[in-house]
This record gives sequence, structure tokens and C-alpha cells, in this order.
Amino acid sequence: MMLRGKSILTLTIAVVLGTGFTGMINAGGNDNKSSSDGKYESGQESRNTKKYSGRKPGRVPMHLLQNLSEKEREQLKKLYKENRKEFYKVIRQKTRELRKKAEAERKKVLKLAAQYRNAKTDEEKKKYLKQIEDYTRKEFNRKMAQNQKMLNQTERRLKELRNRYERRKKAAEQIIQERVKDLTRDPELEW
Repeated sequence: MMLRGKSILTLTIAVVLGTGFTGMINAGGNDNKSSSDGKYESGQESRNTKKYSGRKPGRVPMHLLQNLSEKEREQLKKLYKENRKEFYKVIRQKTRELRKKAEAERKKVLKLAAQYRNAKTDEEKKKYLKQIEDYTRKEFNRKMAQNQKMLNQTERRLKELRNRYERRKKAAEQIIQERVKDLTRDPELEW
């Protein structure tokens, strides 16, 4: 599945809002940028121009979304519809908190590794090795759970796409005829 021109924030917002990979919100991706003047079709300046709007799409960890409860997800959907600026602010804040937590965990395990290397006795080494193994096992299991969730979402999305494809394949002639009618319709007769 290609996401050319889509930012991670776009994907994140799509997952938060439950829109999947279609109908994604453009939150800084360059998929609708006009190459002639460096502006987006919406009139917003691209990141490469001097009059940048200030909104930077950041890398948002996918497990941020998977740690949200259904209630939090619904609140974010509502906030997105009512106040997008505040929505982006909340997403950035949650991302910062998650990064701080991950950095603290990383420092903790690096400290354990240093203590293991500096340990004088085999007993101390065993103690630190056990803590490192526990941390690594916990982190591995978290990542595997995250991967399983992403796999389930992708499989569900693939099933939806396959069903849509099959419906359109069955109705191909009708779809083609409707499009031909649209293209050849007398503009005077349009509403």
C-alpha cells in the first residue's frame, strides 16, 4: 500500500478518525501541490517557500493511536470536526508525552546495560541481565501486539477494498454507461 506524498500525521489523523487510508485529511503532505507556483491547490504555501504557514507535519508514533481508548478516539473525532487547530495541538501534546516516556525507558535500559558491563560479580551481572531481559521481552511483546493490530487493520481494509472491487467489477457495464451519459449529456439540461 503506497502512501506517496502523505505525511505520517495525515496517516495518524486518518487512523484516529477511523477513515482508513481513503479520504485522508491532508495535514501537510504534498499530494495536492501545484508544481508551477509552489502553492497547494487550497492556496496554502508549500514548505519550500518562504511564507511557510508554520504547521509542520511531525512523525507521530502509530502506537499512540493504538493506546487510545474508544472514548479518547471519539473525543478526538469530535474535536477534529469542531476545532482543528486544537485537534492538532492535542495530537502534538500526546506525541510529546509519548516520546518523553519512550526516551525515559530508553535511558533506563541503557543505564542497566552500563551497570551490567561495570558489574564486578557474576551475581550483579545476573541481576542486571535479568532486568534487561525483562525489559526487552516487554518491549518485544508490545511491538508484536502493535504489529498484530496494524495487521488486523490492514486485513480488514484489504477485505473492504476487495469487496468494493468485486462490486464494481460486476457493475462495470452500468458504471461505464453512466459515465458515458455524464460525458455526453447536453449541458443545457443540467440542473
